[in-house]
Amino acid sequence: SKAVVSEARQALQEMGLPTAHGVSVGGWDAAHPNTTWSGETWFRVLDDWAVDEDGNRLFDGIDWDVEGYDAPGATLPEQLLRLM
Repeated sequence: SKAVVSEARQALQEMGLPTAHGVSVGGWDAAHPNTTWSGETWFRVLDDWAVDEDGNRLFDGIDWDVEGYDAPGATLPEQLLRLM
């Protein structure tokens, strides 16, 4: 949940531990991202979502994890490459 991420991020900052936090899109055995949205739309949605209730940024970047899709015959379609 966002609250858990916010609490963990704050605790790490208070301990003086430099830490980067990323949002992963995709992952092991997950489907490729939907290409009906543009890269700009994906960014805006994730950027707006990645803020806690106090307005603090929760994440520092996006990890497009598309290589983990483990379906038979899985490929990286041109539309997906253009999205990223």
